Amino acid sequence: MRQSGARVEIHDDHFPMDATDEEWLAEVGRRGWLCLTKDIRIGLNTLQRLWVARQGVKLFVFRSGNLQGPEMGHAIAKALPRIHSIADGNVAPFIAKIYSSGKIKLVRNREALLAEYSKLTGR
Repeated sequence: MRQSGARVEIHDDHFPMDATDEEWLAEVGRRGWLCLTKDIRIGLNTLQRLWVARQGVKLFVFRSGNLQGPEMGHAIAKALPRIHSIADGNVAPFIAKIYSSGKIKLVRNREALLAEYSKLTGR
């Protein structure tokens, strides 16, 4: 990603290893960063989806949490134009999946996340 000119921030450079998802997602949202993670639970867990919605995170989740560095790098290299397109074309929050092939699918857009948030919190 850096070779393509992207600015990349690494979790461990900003947060302790034991930081909760709520802690680091709040900061990612506040800074307006795109988030790439292989923690598939974030997109599947209702409370974590609500936190993504509340914090306004642009979240890209690898479809397989078992990918290793070279596999993730290959998928990102293929997906990078689409990552930019989705990030630029969608207002936060949203959740998109990155497949090992480089395919990306927007699975929850802003409206869907905020509707879920409103339904479950009454706000």
